[in-house]
Amino acid sequence: MDQTTPEFFGSIPSSEVADALGIETALIDQTDLPVEKISTGLADIIVPVPKGVLDRLTPNMDKVAVVSKRYNAIGFHVFELNNEENTATASCRNFAPAFGIDEECATGSASGALACYLWRFIPEIGNQFTFEQGRAMGETSAIFVNLESDGKAIQSVKVGGVAKIIDSASYIN
Repeated sequence: MDQTTPEFFGSIPSSEVADALGIETALIDQTDLPVEKISTGLADIIVPVPKGVLDRLTPNMDKVAVVSKRYNAIGFHVFELNNEENTATASCRNFAPAFGIDEECATGSASGALACYLWRFIPEIGNQFTFEQGRAMGETSAIFVNLESDGKAIQSVKVGGVAKIIDSASYIN
């Protein structure tokens, strides 16, 4: 899937998202990365957390919805970076209760935004990313993102992935 080139809307106070996620603001702040609203077609709030925090999150979906609406975003895309032992660049969770989705096991639009975020804030990671999502739901997906850039700006965002179909009846006309 081709996505639009990224729009970076700026930082959001980590205290607002930490409260909605049920964690201390200091946990987000210790990543030394910003909470940022980014869009590659749909706007998401990208939230970094330290390794080991992601699976322990117990978000308050009402608060996530309120913050998402306040910033005109689909939801929160929370990630933790992985080390070299894991083939995925990062593990992710996506919360979009304002749109009736408490948690998704695969999110292409948010994964494109996360890749652009990492390209901007941790450029040494490169232009090719693998994201693991859905682990906390017991439905792990692999999402692949390739960015093309001229070194100064992202020229294209391409997203693909692997997921398991568990019900297709709702997609049949």
